[in-house]
Amino acid sequence: QWAMGFHALYGHAGGSPQGLELVESTNELINLDALHKGAGKYYARAADRDAPHNLYTSSQQLARAAADFSVAEFVDPTIGFLFKTDAAENLRPQQQALNYYFIYKEDDAGWIYDRTTNGYLRLRRGKAARDAESGKQLWTKNVVVMEVTEQRIADDPKGRIEQA
Repeated sequence: QWAMGFHALYGHAGGSPQGLELVESTNELINLDALHKGAGKYYARAADRDAPHNLYTSSQQLARAAADFSVAEFVDPTIGFLFKTDAAENLRPQQQALNYYFIYKEDDAGWIYDRTTNGYLRLRRGKAARDAESGKQLWTKNVVVMEVTEQRIADDPKGRIEQA
């Protein structure tokens, strides 16, 4: 529901019955489900990884989808995030780290702050997470982690969870 109201592309590969019903029933999102309705052409599968963890897209493919679905540029200046100029290096924190896991403690993800770039280097299972094409460590300027409550969906044959 976070993307609703922006008439945004909502890229995903399947989902819970409730989630699929929501994305199919609204005109506030453009459903870019890799598994249905011809949207698979905006995704590719890597042969060196097992499904379902081998489905990828790119900025170029998403831009192509946006053009194909006539998505207008969103330019409302009252909505979005404010960004400030980077602080001088001597005013930045010496170090910061963030780790979390989803379901499996041994499959944690994390970020380590890099004072020089004022960014966060991505970790997976305690090791540098690297781009498959360039080999460079993944990094970002901002990290947002949202924790939500969850519970198993009663009598769901696939053992799915409901998140609220």
